[in-house]
Amino acid sequence: VDLDAAGNAPDPFPAPPVDTAEACQAARRVMAEAGTRPLDSVDRELLSSISLARCADRHQPAQRSTSRGTSGS
Repeated sequence: VDLDAAGNAPDPFPAPPVDTAEACQAARRVMAEAGTRPLDSVDRELLSSISLARCADRHQPAQRSTSRGTSGS
């Protein structure tokens, strides 16, 4: 089976815009929103074990980036 021939459409199809973020910004956003709210002791322990040391400005709060110019979820 030629998957390229069977799985490709010759013309673009409609698709909604995709929200994107730089890697460290995305990681901070995931960390800020991970776990149950309020955080329980298990989530606090798990989140405290994750390091974003490779992110230059790891103390900067997460910001949402969107291609539509809105901050809705």
